[in-house]
Amino acid sequence: MMIKFMNWADTNKAAVKQQNQWACYISNGLDLSSKNDRVIYDFVIQQIGNLFKEKKDFFSTISNITDGGLFFFESSKEMEHFYYIFNRELTYSSAIYACIYNPNGECLTENK
Repeated sequence: MMIKFMNWADTNKAAVKQQNQWACYISNGLDLSSKNDRVIYDFVIQQIGNLFKEKKDFFSTISNITDGGLFFFESSKEMEHFYYIFNRELTYSSAIYACIYNPNGECLTENK
């Protein structure tokens, strides 16, 4: 039997290169039964609400943040607006990990 393994960083790099777009990876480790983590989550919800006026986009984005994964963007500016939410004083070094990728799949920065 032959097993090939790719960790999340390698998987993200390959996916971003294939899409050839700016991306932000989110891993949500918040414990919503914790008061402190709930404050962070509520802040993220509020900030996403400021970014997305359409309810469909808002709810989809919140659901995807809760699950975690890669978010793709047409431009670096769009991606920076999104990433900024996770790079603020309240969210920086929190249990929500975020990193940004350029279209070549290179991780440029992370919020830890």
